[in-house]
Amino acid sequence: MDGLRSAEQKTGAAKIGPLDVAGIAEECAWHATLPGLSTADAKYRSPMSSRPRRKWHPAGAGYAQGECHGHADGKKGLIIGIANEHSLAYGCARHFRAAGAELAITYLNTKSEPYVRPLAAALQSDIFMPCDVTVPGQLEAVYERVTKDWGRLDFVQHSIAYARKEDLQGRITDCSVEGFTLAMQVSVQSFLRMAKLSER
Repeated sequence: MDGLRSAEQKTGAAKIGPLDVAGIAEECAWHATLPGLSTADAKYRSPMSSRPRRKWHPAGAGYAQGECHGHADGKKGLIIGIANEHSLAYGCARHFRAAGAELAITYLNTKSEPYVRPLAAALQSDIFMPCDVTVPGQLEAVYERVTKDWGRLDFVQHSIAYARKEDLQGRITDCSVEGFTLAMQVSVQSFLRMAKLSER
């Protein structure tokens, strides 16, 4: 966090306040456990909060009622890790969009594009690009497009992780060097790359 704070101070980038992010994340986690559920009944409450759940417009991004509406007006955010409508990254992206943020959305490859494209359209995302962090240059290309179109980036969401099937089925001590390296490259080192690129 200190590194990200220093990067923010260097670039002068703004970010959503910690309380706003906490509220958005809380709602995302609750919606992820109950996909498709929408109710205005105050008896339905998030297990992490005493506040009533907010009513969600099932047809698109936005609250029918929402305390966080407008809290991110004018902010520019990059979301990496949406695979389909059940992705936690998509739940978070909907809340960021409902709060007023403009979002850049990525998809993994041509196989996942048909699942992610309509979600990006629902989020009104003008920046929609492939991003496989194991392919040289793809992450950098996303940041170049963001710089060209927006000139700045206020926040990012890294929501990707991967490990080979054979390395998940055994004990951690049996994980191969190649499998461990790949898992760290996708799940961890890519986050550091994003942090570094966000400093520019």
